[in-house]
Amino acid sequence: YGQTWHVPGAGPLTGEEFIRRVFEAYGKTPKIGARGRAFFRLAGLVAPRIREVAEVLYQFEQPFVLDGAKFAAAYPDFEYTPHDVAIQDTVNWYRAYFGA
Repeated sequence: YGQTWHVPGAGPLTGEEFIRRVFEAYGKTPKIGARGRAFFRLAGLVAPRIREVAEVLYQFEQPFVLDGAKFAAAYPDFEYTPHDVAIQDTVNWYRAYFGA
């Protein structure tokens, strides 16, 4: 405790890759678009939470990959759940719980 631990998961994914995989698990085709800084600044004038998004846009404008070396050294036998398995399990749970 009192330390920072980064657990990067099964490997880096872009936001678009993640969205595509979720939609694929649902059997749907995503409609993906992008919004720039100007959109978030303007929308932030009327929606404070959106203003907060502008502060972390750097995470989406260039690769943002966590270094999990510390976690891997502490837990060398840890097995990451593959993204597609985690997504499908989540979709299955969501469908069972919400019927959607």
